[in-house]
Amino acid sequence: DKKFYDNLYEQYGFKKDEINEIIEPLIQKNFEEIFNQIISNSLSGKKYALQFEKDLLTIFDNYWGFFSHHTGQKKRYKEGGGAYSDIFLVTKEKQKCSLVDAKAIKNYALPNNDRIKMINSYAKNYKELESEFNYKKLKLDFILYVVGSVNYKSEIKKNCEYISKEINNIPVSVISSHNFVSLAKKYKGHKYQSEIRKFFCKSGVL
Repeated sequence: DKKFYDNLYEQYGFKKDEINEIIEPLIQKNFEEIFNQIISNSLSGKKYALQFEKDLLTIFDNYWGFFSHHTGQKKRYKEGGGAYSDIFLVTKEKQKCSLVDAKAIKNYALPNNDRIKMINSYAKNYKELESEFNYKKLKLDFILYVVGSVNYKSEIKKNCEYISKEINNIPVSVISSHNFVSLAKKYKGHKYQSEIRKFFCKSGVL
């Protein structure tokens, strides 16, 4: 934030480069702690599932520069009831949006109940979130599940393809928390948002 730098310069005479030299290692250390926490919480079951959602949002928001909204605890009060995906993402250009679901589960296989929720509720009603957060004419870009670990022996790839087919071929993918963290470590910063978006626009297991 420009005001942060201006205040330090006015009060103490510190220049921006001098400030960055001090705070950047601290910021990086903070993210390293979040990375470790993401992997740990993703395998916790219900115990730290909510914190898992919040930490993922932090990465999408602060690390990759998406407009990120935590929607997992929001209830639908319109006809049909139900809920929303855990995270609602919007690109920095405010033209595309995505749905992220966090599953603090080992050996995740995208079971039938989760498929039905995504098809009949989350993907179907994302326009309500667009309206609530004051966006306009957003195009649904991708749907992503971030999970503790993937059950590679299951039909998870086929399950992703099934959801995609049912929602107008929007890409649907699953990534383990470990691979999610590896991706974040490789692509550090808002400037990589476009590359991250393209990566998540692939279907299947990432």
